[in-house]
Amino acid sequence: MDEKDNAMLERGAANDIVRLRWRLTISENIIARLVAENERLRNDATCPHVRGTVTQYCSLNLTLTDEERGAIDAASKLLAIDGYQTIAATLRSLLERLK
Repeated sequence: MDEKDNAMLERGAANDIVRLRWRLTISENIIARLVAENERLRNDATCPHVRGTVTQYCSLNLTLTDEERGAIDAASKLLAIDGYQTIAATLRSLLERLK
């Protein structure tokens, strides 16, 4: 390999890193929105889908896009790798309930 090949490989790796950082940012944003909504519902807020106080029976009828499902799945895998198995399990459980 010569210098030109090395430069191309470095550019490709740099592009991959940028792409992965964007994916991680998207995943973090989706998770933050879900956590905020979960917190709002736990704080005995009014359920937007049924008139009245939130109970265990309040149904969100939430539909996730494929990208959002993928982001939650990827985030749960990354969290499990980093030692956050409980949070990862919670995210996987959320995905199952939203099917």
